Amino acid sequence: MYGHPVMILHPIDENNFAVCILTTLNDRDIELQKHPFDNEFYLAIYPKEPPCVYLYPQLCLDQAVLLRKPSYLCIRERHSVHRSMLEPYEKGKAADSYKLSWSSYMIVANTFE
Repeated sequence: MYGHPVMILHPIDENNFAVCILTTLNDRDIELQKHPFDNEFYLAIYPKEPPCVYLYPQLCLDQAVLLRKPSYLCIRERHSVHRSMLEPYEKGKAADSYKLSWSSYMIVANTFE
């Protein structure tokens, strides 16, 4: 979506999924962004460090899997995506090879309640 990979949160219906966008922020740390007040909308995914471990959680993928590039999950908003737009994060690997750990999923799910 917008040239970025996405994290599927849950199905909306038979053909659509709620997703959040993954971003590397152009390979920069969040502390170097122009608008630091946006930090709360970007959750670091291990091994990427959150800007302040006391304020922001660090998400982890299940079974200690790592993404190709250190990334953040943008939780500013959820998007609805049709299943035809989804592709595996890495060709040749099952789509569920890259999923959040249960505790990380609950952090994200609770931000939208």
